[in-house]
Amino acid sequence: MSHSHSPQSKKRKRAASPEDSGLAISLADANQKGPVLASFSAVKPPDHVPFRVYSRKKKKLQISEEPDSEPSCPSLLVAETEVAEFVTNPEETSRASSSGCYYLLAVRKPSSSTLTVLPTPLHPHVISPPTIKALKRGHNPQEAAFQDFYQARTALGETFGSKKAQAAIRQRERNKVDTAAMEGVVEHLMDGIDQAAEGLLSKDEVQETADAARPVPPHNVEATRPEDVYPLYNVIPSAEWKAIKTVPYFQTESYQERLALLPHQSSNWVRMHLRMLDKQGDQKKQRDTLKMLIYVSTMMAFNHKTSFHSQKYTREEIQKKFPTTSLIILDGLMSRFMEQGRAPSTTFQRTTSTDTLLQTYMFALCLRVDRWSTDTSYLAHDLSLPLAKVNDLFKTLGCTMRLPSERDKTKMDLSTKDAANKRAVLVIPVQFPKPRTGKKGKRK
Repeated sequence: MSHSHSPQSKKRKRAASPEDSGLAISLADANQKGPVLASFSAVKPPDHVPFRVYSRKKKKLQISEEPDSEPSCPSLLVAETEVAEFVTNPEETSRASSSGCYYLLAVRKPSSSTLTVLPTPLHPHVISPPTIKALKRGHNPQEAAFQDFYQARTALGETFGSKKAQAAIRQRERNKVDTAAMEGVVEHLMDGIDQAAEGLLSKDEVQETADAARPVPPHNVEATRPEDVYPLYNVIPSAEWKAIKTVPYFQTESYQERLALLPHQSSNWVRMHLRMLDKQGDQKKQRDTLKMLIYVSTMMAFNHKTSFHSQKYTREEIQKKFPTTSLIILDGLMSRFMEQGRAPSTTFQRTTSTDTLLQTYMFALCLRVDRWSTDTSYLAHDLSLPLAKVNDLFKTLGCTMRLPSERDKTKMDLSTKDAANKRAVLVIPVQFPKPRTGKKGKRK
């Protein structure tokens, strides 16, 4: 008797659920930190490299604002090695989270038949390709392209270049500084520089040296009054001051007779002050002002009669040019404003530096006569010098150039023409121009 066999059912049986297996399912504490899933698109870091999770700060809402939706990438996963950096790519992570694929991590303990679901983000962090630190610091596409071009050009020059070009390439390579090799000696170089700089002058000492070397009369930079900046006997030595005779001038009866006694009679500046001499009032003040006018006139005559730099003069030749001037004054002018030849030479000669010194001494005396405010246009005309040069010399003395104020116009009784000219004013505290640095014509 045949038995009919019913066909075996091919229907898949349902897998046993954790409950059917006797597992107890539980959720871990949400406040505890759980593992984080990461997806690496390129290089995977070594297993020993630690990753850290950084949470984004929540935005503080105003009363009128509504809370935004939860950010798609609320945290960042970051790791760092000696050569590279790994960090979450927020855009790729957001794209992965919106794809509908989620993950849950759980820990099963067979001994206790428990399954604990961990507090894990539902989507993995997509890690960007690693950033190389060396390239991050110094990578410059233009510089890299230039280096490639330079190396290719050097290779062509070494292969096909002329002997002269090859020699130039070798010379350039020898002169190239290897900065990596210099790192170890930088500290020694700095110590050597510090030791060498110990003997250098400070900024204040340099300024004092520059002030002492200025082509001006001996001065007092700490003076609190204009008359104390250039004391009278620093401009006219005491012996020369006593040698100036004023009696013949006061014995004259007219301005023309006084003018005829001066060593240099064509100076408009001296003439103007000689006319105003009688307005001084005080006889001592008149005598002192007249002495200064005579000395300025003598300096102008000295400047005019010994102006040829190529000409050398003996002491006797200069005395013949100034028959009415005291020998004490002439010897003082020759010793300060002329250079004497080497022994046994007895000749004297004017130079550019002595010319500048003569002019600054003269202008310092003019400032004293003008009560520290001088119209430089008169002196520029008298000495046949450009006005700009005369102004620069007054600035060397510490003066500032400015137009007279209304008070100055009234006090000095200036005409409309004179009031339109800038005047050199010695201001306290005295300030000398700073030394020029850099290119010519540019002052820093």
